[in-house]
Amino acid sequence: MAVAAIIVDSESKILLIRRAKDPAKGKLALPGGFVDFDETAESALHREISEELGLELQSIAYLTSQPNQYLYREVTYPVLDLFFVCRPVATETSLMRTEVESV
Repeated sequence: MAVAAIIVDSESKILLIRRAKDPAKGKLALPGGFVDFDETAESALHREISEELGLELQSIAYLTSQPNQYLYREVTYPVLDLFFVCRPVATETSLMRTEVESV
């Protein structure tokens, strides 16, 4: 499973990232990542957003799920993506440059 955050600020703007590595290097995406073993989706979302953007989320609400295929080292893995609508405590980011090129 993977989680993705639709982060909405106080002006109803959505935060997108530009991916720093493959797959889809250089393309726009929602921030998020894989759920670790023995981790809830909500915990994974908080962890990924903190790691990638340095943001703390004050609220999250489940939106929907979507099956996906993740190509990694020439193997395609089936993944279930879980999407959440989130509000950050603050909007100033601290990017993890190995994961996120820009916001």
